[in-house]
Amino acid sequence: MKNILCLLEKYKTSFGYSKNMCRITGNTNFNSKKSIISRKCDKILKYYGLIKKEFPVEKKFIFGSYERGAEKEFSDIDVGVVLNLAAKNEIKISAKLWSLARKIDTSIEPFCIFKKDYDNHPKASILEDIINSRIDLTPALK
Repeated sequence: MKNILCLLEKYKTSFGYSKNMCRITGNTNFNSKKSIISRKCDKILKYYGLIKKEFPVEKKFIFGSYERGAEKEFSDIDVGVVLNLAAKNEIKISAKLWSLARKIDTSIEPFCIFKKDYDNHPKASILEDIINSRIDLTPALK
């Protein structure tokens, strides 16, 4: 189990998610981590809410310092999405993801993977490392 695990429950709002969505597990520094994570989780939820209105999202996940439990107050939030789209307009799609992120918080760092690349990524690659270490939020954000 990860050091920090954001469990995102269903909202009763227009997002379809709950504000009471973060629980921290396996962390001895519970109170300080809880404060950091709870502030960031609302932002993650809002961001995924915007993305799902624009794109066919297959998977949603976090990675990086939040996945490792090494985040600080001013850490960026590495969020990933697997999109079920042909990789034709990669630059436009990536620009849109960044634009949506900036509407929520400048610390959100989107990472887009197209389903074809996700399913057929090379072993021993950065993408493989991200996929193997990510915290998958897909089941919680249906």
